[in-house]
Amino acid sequence: MKQVSEVFNLISNLEFHRDTETISIFKAFGRVSSKDIFARRDLPLFDNSALDGYAFDFASKDKPLEIVGSVFAGDEPSFELRGKQCAKIMTGAKFPKGANSVVAFEDASFDERGFLLVPKNTKQDNARKLKGEEVKSGELLLKSGKKLGAKELMLLSAQGICQISVFKEPKIALLCLGSEIKEPWQSASQNQIYNANAAGIITLLSAKGFACDYLGIIKDSKDALSLALQKALKYDIIITTAGASKGEADYAKECLEAFEFSCLLDSINFRPSKPTKIFRRENKIAIALPGNPLSAYAACLLFVLPILRRFCGEQKCLNHSYEAVLSEDVKLNPTRDNLLIGKVENAVFSPYNAGKFSPSQIMPLVRNNAISVIPAGTAELKAKNLIKLYKID
Repeated sequence: MKQVSEVFNLISNLEFHRDTETISIFKAFGRVSSKDIFARRDLPLFDNSALDGYAFDFASKDKPLEIVGSVFAGDEPSFELRGKQCAKIMTGAKFPKGANSVVAFEDASFDERGFLLVPKNTKQDNARKLKGEEVKSGELLLKSGKKLGAKELMLLSAQGICQISVFKEPKIALLCLGSEIKEPWQSASQNQIYNANAAGIITLLSAKGFACDYLGIIKDSKDALSLALQKALKYDIIITTAGASKGEADYAKECLEAFEFSCLLDSINFRPSKPTKIFRRENKIAIALPGNPLSAYAACLLFVLPILRRFCGEQKCLNHSYEAVLSEDVKLNPTRDNLLIGKVENAVFSPYNAGKFSPSQIMPLVRNNAISVIPAGTAELKAKNLIKLYKID
């Protein structure tokens, strides 16, 4: 049995064979780069103006300057400034030879001849963006393993990069185990429960950019589970809910091992997701989650998502954490890691129901927006202490 911190370490060190594909940058949002990417050109490519105004030579700033031309973005200046001359220049336009500074249109004044009078407080190189000051040709832009967001794709576009090599996304399957569960669209007796886990897990994964095929409810029998797993072997990641604890009809471990999956994690000293198991067969991962909805959701958030990110090549695969101030004292069982559910408002974390909840509940997730993993050995948390948190969704 491992602690949560040990499971995080196990996941962070997983290594996979990763196939790659080359895709358009317009389809690359949320994907992970499979190669280091280097600048093809300087950025800016040439000295240019940061605003609309008048370009001039700073050495002539104390003299009236004759306006001899205009330069627009995309133009190659056809003239060179000499002595007491200046030129209109637009944002992004290339500096003409002989110019090194800009006076903004709104700051400009003129003498009776219409010559520019440079304000006394104008500085040398004002509004001048120098060639390569942001990025130099050959400079490393993005490292392999970088998750691509809008700003990264904007940077690549500015370099004329329209195709990018990324790691292929995993094919994911979900099976929900249990003879007592029914789908929400089916009729359920008083002795049966509706399957909440499928909707919760699939939508959580989807919200984080991972598509998941739902393979349905599998009845509590070794034969049924074995047949379902046989069909699921074409997937890279297999997720099951229920069938992970030591109950009489919990067959997940036995069936997975029959398919030559080795157990990397047998249980976690963590309430509410203790029965969570992780298995591996070559490049495939199987994750057996608890059947209780809150337990399954917490394990999916804390453990499944990092595994998927790691499979995709992300170097930093664990969930982003932040801190808030605890609003009240909370007592805990110090013999295990504990999940604390609550709501963060104005940087203050208020625990739900004094830290008490049932693993079978869903409302604690709905009514709150954050969770914390409190390490074993902590019997009490004091109000006003900082606490490390994860967003629920």
